[in-house]
Amino acid sequence: MKNLEKFTKEMIDGFIAGTQASYERGDVIDPRKELTFVVTDGDDKFYIKAIWIKEITYFPTNDPTIDIDTKYFFTDYYFSVYKTDTLRKLSHEIHETLDFINE
Repeated sequence: MKNLEKFTKEMIDGFIAGTQASYERGDVIDPRKELTFVVTDGDDKFYIKAIWIKEITYFPTNDPTIDIDTKYFFTDYYFSVYKTDTLRKLSHEIHETLDFINE
């Protein structure tokens, strides 16, 4: 099986998008979470961070003098894979992340 040595950051982004689309055939991720993956290319690893909205606090008032903006609370999840790891390992890590987000 291929390892990740010849992969670029953009190829990892595409693989994550494809894995996420495959995952969503069986279990839907709420689009209101605005899930985003950030990939950083290191010397011997790819560092991957998933960021999503965990909670939104609304402060609806009709008085503009005391009106407070809505607050968004983000959370994140990090993992890394070595460039010598296989695509199966990367896919497994992405699926674990998506399972964690859907809990």
